[in-house]
Amino acid sequence: MQHFDHDKWKEVISQHDWYLILRDELAELLHGEEAGKEAVEQFFETALHDRTIMLGVIGPNWDRERKPIDTIVIYQTHRPSGISWRRLSAMGLLSAYVPRYISPPPGAPQKIGDPIYAHHLRGAEQVFYLYHWLVRQDGSMERFLGDHEIGWHSGDRELDAKSIAICLDGNFDKTPIPEIMQKTLHALIDEHYHHVAPEHLVFNGSQKQFVF
Repeated sequence: MQHFDHDKWKEVISQHDWYLILRDELAELLHGEEAGKEAVEQFFETALHDRTIMLGVIGPNWDRERKPIDTIVIYQTHRPSGISWRRLSAMGLLSAYVPRYISPPPGAPQKIGDPIYAHHLRGAEQVFYLYHWLVRQDGSMERFLGDHEIGWHSGDRELDAKSIAICLDGNFDKTPIPEIMQKTLHALIDEHYHHVAPEHLVFNGSQKQFVF
């Protein structure tokens, strides 16, 4: 099923204000049926990889707002396991950075119409990660952002500035989180964030809670 005009979108995303031009279509597709959302994420994942999308080459250093870490927020991808880092980057671009540029919060350095800029790189590629860590279902983990970097994961600017976001690879709304993932999560927090008080561990959504 064709959910949008790919050729039109490919032309539009070469412009610095593409997110304004596509605003209504993006909102409809991202809040509609799952197949349309998947198609949009795949389109932007490919555009980021192929570098056919206009992004800022300079812009705000969001990480200057970083504060001492006192909170950990745990998420799940709500996707089949094995999600790629490029898909997570595309999801972050669409869910966090596009809204921030469409409607800049008070005092924000960016202006409506500015090209979107993340200030985060993976190699030479600009990335839009929301999470600092991803825990895989085999118990392995990947770091996406340094502790000095902000992930815009919650929609709360103050919380994001002082928190670490850890994401579990999978959908655990109706199934248990594998024990090996729980062990990795415990070990990760014990090693890197033992100073965070248990009451400042926040579980987003309907995920199972852990005992720390």
